[in-house]
Amino acid sequence: MTNRAVPPQWRSVEDELPEESERVLCLMKSNGAIVSGYITKRWHDYPEVATDTDFHFEDYGGYECTHWMPIPGIESNPLKA
Repeated sequence: MTNRAVPPQWRSVEDELPEESERVLCLMKSNGAIVSGYITKRWHDYPEVATDTDFHFEDYGGYECTHWMPIPGIESNPLKA
């Protein structure tokens, strides 16, 4: 019997959100692109993606995501101690 890890699955932002300090893959609403970032609802009522937990875009119009998933193979952000 093999012990295989279950790959991460896409999760709807309507069902759940990751911790604001967790970097995840995000499926963008505007163009279907997949980007890595942090999801927050701090500035608007809909989930937005930022490149850093303390970063705020002036215009979030194109940074809304519909789905997210943990980044495969990354348990935590290696850049933050």
